Amino acid sequence: MTVLAHVVRRGAGSVAGGAGSVAGEAGTLAAKAGGAVLAGVFGSMAVARGDKPLHALGRVAPGRLTVSGRRVTGVPLLDRPGTTEVWCRLSRALTVATHGLDVMGIAVRIPGAGPGGEDADVLFASTGTGDLSRYLFRPRGSTLTGPLTTLLPGGRSGGPRLLGLFPDGPYRYRLVWSGVRGAWTQVGTLEIDVEGPALDEPVRFDPVGRPLRGLEPPVWVRRLRSPAYAAARTVSRPHAVTDPRRVPPLDALGGAEALRR
Repeated sequence: MTVLAHVVRRGAGSVAGGAGSVAGEAGTLAAKAGGAVLAGVFGSMAVARGDKPLHALGRVAPGRLTVSGRRVTGVPLLDRPGTTEVWCRLSRALTVATHGLDVMGIAVRIPGAGPGGEDADVLFASTGTGDLSRYLFRPRGSTLTGPLTTLLPGGRSGGPRLLGLFPDGPYRYRLVWSGVRGAWTQVGTLEIDVEGPALDEPVRFDPVGRPLRGLEPPVWVRRLRSPAYAAARTVSRPHAVTDPRRVPPLDALGGAEALRR
């Protein structure tokens, strides 16, 4: 088990078992220590690269999030039927090559879905879906060859939960949710429109600072993630990319099979 998976399982267990327990305290301390380590690593990577430490290059595109509203998840956006226009960014974590295996990412900005009515950010990365593997990154060749999940659980009422995107056609994904373990249940779909111009924008997605209402990160997740985000913001400045030659091609993000459909 990786250090990250251990921290996640420990922290998720503390959320489910009560913040006042010994396990909860241990999980919080582990998360704080992990956050300090990640801050140092991400800060050093950002300095070396002169850009974001991870997912430095990507492709932004509009999307459409459709929710069935047939399930009770504790997340208001997902509990009411409707369609929301969103903004998405597809990217590769390391971006040292435009093809080959990498941790794939899809970031989604949802207007008005935050705790106070502000925009909310939800980040998905390629992982497994099992009770343990959902907490482990899984390199893939595209965003369409396997599931992506939020990796870290959130939610203050009704228990911690994760969201996932399961490929269901060219740039179409089934939106699913689950607890810290167990089966995944579909609650909607996400469709990304990649027909527009190839471009990237200097936008930062922050699921800790702009959480989805009902999916707010617990203390241990904030302590794990916030230092790394702060370090990356301090030493790097993302920039717009409008030259199509510098934007990752679609077959590097969605797979060549999507272009043939």
